[in-house]
Amino acid sequence: MKTLKTVLPAKITTIEQAKQYLTDLYNNSESYHPEDSASDCLDIDAETGAKMDELMEQVYGFFSDDFDPCGFLLHLDPDYKMED
Repeated sequence: MKTLKTVLPAKITTIEQAKQYLTDLYNNSESYHPEDSASDCLDIDAETGAKMDELMEQVYGFFSDDFDPCGFLLHLDPDYKMED
């Protein structure tokens, strides 16, 4: 089992916190597809995976036309190119 570099917040209550959490996961090479279970994608224990899944549900609470967690993560990658 891997120890996470990302510090997991107790709760995500603002869109700014949601974006920071996703950015921290990306910067620490711990990001995963937000619609998947963290435990299925990362080598972590079940308790950590459950906490990350809970946080991702909170992130998705801010989903809107202006904020898509998947799209946000993709745009953090400088090599990501959107096809026309």
